[in-house]
Amino acid sequence: MMLQMPYSKEMEKNLLACLLQSEEARLNLAAEINKNDFYSGNNQKIYQAIYELEDSKQEIDIATVGQRLHEQKAFDNIATYLTDVICSIATTANYETYAKIVKEKSLRRKMIKIADKITGLASNEDLDINQSVSRAEEMLLNLSDTKTNDRGYKHIKDLLMEHMPEIWNREEQNEVIGIETPFSKFNMLTAGLQGSKLYVLAGRPGMGKTTIAENLVQYAALNGHSTGIFSLEMDNTENLDRMLAYDAEVDYQKIIKGTTSRAEKEMLDKSAAKMCECGHILINDTAGLTIQEIRSEARKMKKAYDVELIMVDYLTLIQGGDTERDDLRISDIARNMKNMAKELDIPVILLAQLNRGVEQRQDKRPTKADLKGSSGIEDAADLIALLYREGYYNLDIGNDLRGVTEVIVDKYRQGQTGVFFLDFDYRYYKFNDASQKKIDKYRDQVGI
Repeated sequence: MMLQMPYSKEMEKNLLACLLQSEEARLNLAAEINKNDFYSGNNQKIYQAIYELEDSKQEIDIATVGQRLHEQKAFDNIATYLTDVICSIATTANYETYAKIVKEKSLRRKMIKIADKITGLASNEDLDINQSVSRAEEMLLNLSDTKTNDRGYKHIKDLLMEHMPEIWNREEQNEVIGIETPFSKFNMLTAGLQGSKLYVLAGRPGMGKTTIAENLVQYAALNGHSTGIFSLEMDNTENLDRMLAYDAEVDYQKIIKGTTSRAEKEMLDKSAAKMCECGHILINDTAGLTIQEIRSEARKMKKAYDVELIMVDYLTLIQGGDTERDDLRISDIARNMKNMAKELDIPVILLAQLNRGVEQRQDKRPTKADLKGSSGIEDAADLIALLYREGYYNLDIGNDLRGVTEVIVDKYRQGQTGVFFLDFDYRYYKFNDASQKKIDKYRDQVGI
């Protein structure tokens, strides 16, 4: 038995009558209603004709809309149909009520169509079940998004009423208005990791980008923030061993080799208990996730645990994108990461690789041009930080300087670029602020 699609013939005509006669209705509903919200094909064509005239700044009335429809040979008996529409209401004052009913019917039709598609996914045993479930979740989440869509303008008075208390509170927070990091220079530069921002952290293999990102996430979690990690390269066991080494300050090599002492095991137990009691740390170590799957999982993390920070390791391991061209695919993924940050209103740390060409230069310090798919990443990112460690290339630098790492901020949409120094402790997979004494010694030896 075919399920009848929900719609209201009267409400659709009432709404079109308002749009034909009221500029206020057209302006206020432009971002709320689209042509696909109408069930009737004729009504869709009338709606489209109204806004085509609106966009071209022409007068809108029954005559001009009728003329546009005649030019398009939209349907038969146009004059009679438009007269019936205009006569359907006595006042345009109730346009919001009509729009609400039309939108509700539209959403119900979409629910039915999605239910049919999900039934098809469930019935098709040739499809991988996990991919089918992911596609079903994505369709439902996209439907949910349409119900709370807020794309309209806001008056600056209302915006300032919300924003000014935040400015006053910044002094109380020692100028860190976002999520504080364990790196003082980074906090000074950025005022912390801030909502809706995409932070790209890039480096050649072995520079420590994953470790720095994990340090940022774990520090945030230990200070009460719920965090999420998408680890497309490392599995959960490796992630957990690194986190325990970081917090307990127990040698990582001893942890993975099983040579820790009883006292060290007790320290690891205490760290494990602390991580269980602090802000949530959610880890997804599924290899080969698509950008759609990451966004779907991130939404679920936000809904279930109100995550405040997400890290994705790393960009080129993400599957999908709208094109087979690698540079355009990377651009599409970076743009989706930025959209995810804005949608969830949280900072997103995205790790990225650098091109091999940097290895061929005498000065191997990277620039943002060395990013794979650099133009697309640069467009999407709010901040790009590049890692360089002289000790990785120059083994004669001395053990005390091997871990000194230059963090080169090569793009920062909100402030100045620059360089600051961290010191990598190999034992604990932990980055710390480099001491000024060590920075001076490093500069003298490296010649910068």
